[in-house]
Amino acid sequence: MAQRSFQQEAPLASVVHYEEETSFTMSWSDEDDLLLVHLQGKFDKYTSVSVMNQKGEAFFFRFVESNENSFVFDLSELEKGSYKLILNTGDEVRMKRFLKD
Repeated sequence: MAQRSFQQEAPLASVVHYEEETSFTMSWSDEDDLLLVHLQGKFDKYTSVSVMNQKGEAFFFRFVESNENSFVFDLSELEKGSYKLILNTGDEVRMKRFLKD
């Protein structure tokens, strides 16, 4: 039987990428019915922020521009109820719930 020789590949170098964690905060002003949203992290051109009710109906939808990190949503037209603030980065979806009284 012919003897085979195997060439050993060089070991792969391990590369560690440290990316800024995606996060967002929200604060609510009952007096003005304003929802302030602050974003942190790296976002691509398809990242969006939206406000939805429990049925999945979107009341606000906005793509995040690369230089934007704060949004104000006027919720005065929304009925009382439970809503979700959704951050969709394409890689992940983050959600926070809030009640409008």
